[in-house]
Amino acid sequence: MRFACADYTFPLVPHEAVLDLLAALNFDALDLGVMGNRSHVRPEAVKTDPVRAGAAIREAANRRGLTIADVFLIPGTDFETLAVNHPEKGKRTESRELYADVVEFAVAAGAPGITLLPGIHWQVETRERSLSRAADELQLRVAAATDVGLRLSVEPHVGSLIPTPRAAWELINRCEGLELTLDPTHFIFAGIDQDEVRPLLKASRHFHARTACVGSLQTTLARNTIDFRAICDAMSEAHYDGYIGLEYLWMPGAEPGSAYDLTNVDTIAETVNLRDYLALRLPGGKATNE
Repeated sequence: MRFACADYTFPLVPHEAVLDLLAALNFDALDLGVMGNRSHVRPEAVKTDPVRAGAAIREAANRRGLTIADVFLIPGTDFETLAVNHPEKGKRTESRELYADVVEFAVAAGAPGITLLPGIHWQVETRERSLSRAADELQLRVAAATDVGLRLSVEPHVGSLIPTPRAAWELINRCEGLELTLDPTHFIFAGIDQDEVRPLLKASRHFHARTACVGSLQTTLARNTIDFRAICDAMSEAHYDGYIGLEYLWMPGAEPGSAYDLTNVDTIAETVNLRDYLALRLPGGKATNE
């Protein structure tokens, strides 16, 4: 099993230093964020020259013995900005154009796939209408990715169109070729039974690993309630062959101590602790720093 780490875990550190850090921590790869107003590599930089930008990040990563595990596109700092199922036609067109640029970028970067957000339920319409539009738009994106050898997945998350395992299956079954980037924290946070979450690994091409508990999207390994032993077993049963991407976040703005507080852990320490905890529980695994 290969481990990656999100470059957007360390937003205050220069990107070159982030790559140095991931190499020093013996990661195999990085999850590269392309996120509006908050990632090291921004959407506007990708749009300027996608191939050149992708080749540059590939060279910088390879020079340190790293590859790109995934490209995670989030156009803005909210869920509405250029959402795949935006009700305005002009916004959907703009969203498709940005995605086309990111496809070129991902190919040049040597990434195996792209993660998107699945869209939201727009309150001006029924959920069914929002879901149908999301499926239609994502089907177009799957085709564009497949044409150049990429895989496409969406991440079910709190506040999205698919905040439960049942809803995630509903979207996947409507969109041939679409896969999941599975982050259990969004389900555990909401108190969803973990037995409902693990089967989603069968439809997953990428996995985000972080610790959480009911009411907290992110916590320490000591307070974690996610059953990672069972997840590792489920990965083996599902023949999961993707990366495990460590994805602790440091995002100011929420009330300190609140459920959405994402400045509440030592991101370096918790990243290393969880990586080695998982490594020891995978078949033939051992701590990465041994």
